[in-house]
Amino acid sequence: RRFSPPVNIPQVQALENRLKEELVALGILEPAESKAEPEEDEILAELQQKQAELSAVVEYNGQQRQALLSLARAEMGRQDIRKRLQEVDAEVMEWLRRFTANRQKKKSASRKEKEAAWKALEQREALCQRLL
Repeated sequence: RRFSPPVNIPQVQALENRLKEELVALGILEPAESKAEPEEDEILAELQQKQAELSAVVEYNGQQRQALLSLARAEMGRQDIRKRLQEVDAEVMEWLRRFTANRQKKKSASRKEKEAAWKALEQREALCQRLL
């Protein structure tokens, strides 16, 4: 919770300059040497340079983050396809076991079973194509 109004920096600096001038005029403070301002300017220039460098790094990091996010989403999609492919592979293997067992019993598969097996094979092929 804020009890005081926000500080306006230019107003504070102007007030500080006026106070210094008054104190110098009264003889309480000695006049400031001309050396102080160039140091502040050097510091300010250094801060501005570092801020510009930091800004460039922030921009680069944002681009890299977006690229990684895109790659991660693509990889998650591929993982989903691989998971579904494993499920379909298990289904195809089950049909193969059934057909092998039927062959040993010299029994033929029904049309419905054959269609279901073909459907599983087609799903598997479609998933494999999506991974490429």
